[in-house]
Amino acid sequence: MLAGAVAALAGAAVLALVELDARAWSRAMRHDDVRFQVAPRAATWQARERVPLGLARKALAIEDDVAIRRALRLFQLARTRVTGFQRTQEQGATRIRAHITLSQLVREERDPARRGMAANLLALLTFDEAVDDQRSATSLLRRSVGELRRAIALDPGNEEAKFNLELMLRLSQRGARRERERLGVFGGGEGAGAGVSAPGRGY
Repeated sequence: MLAGAVAALAGAAVLALVELDARAWSRAMRHDDVRFQVAPRAATWQARERVPLGLARKALAIEDDVAIRRALRLFQLARTRVTGFQRTQEQGATRIRAHITLSQLVREERDPARRGMAANLLALLTFDEAVDDQRSATSLLRRSVGELRRAIALDPGNEEAKFNLELMLRLSQRGARRERERLGVFGGGEGAGAGVSAPGRGY
């Protein structure tokens, strides 16, 4: 009987600690949501837990909410530019982490709307790469368009993805037209009507 009383007291103590952890998480989520608006780098959405195994997070069912917020933070930091269009090594590493995190959300998130949002953000990061890497711009734009189409397929109500897709398609068409004009002028052919391949390298 004494053992039962001790076990009951221990259980009550654990529940009390879980409740304290839950309150700490609620405060952390509110505070960091505000902090993210003014200083994204400072937002962590992390609370000091007294009970192991994340019992409070599981009780609140906020693990997915934390994951999506941290992904948004990485996305925001990855798109922050320094002087001109040059990126620091840290920003490059952040972009890679953002790609990995958003790709994981697209694969594993249970909510289709959130998966669609992650795919839309992934498309915007890929577009940033196209801007920075002109040699691979065409393939990167194509990949960005693919991500936007996936975002819309996952969440047909994603108006932002629809707007971005229309814009990307226009940019892709404009880029393709410029590329054709460039090749027509600087194709390296020997006369009017010559192909764009260098002499001796035809197919």
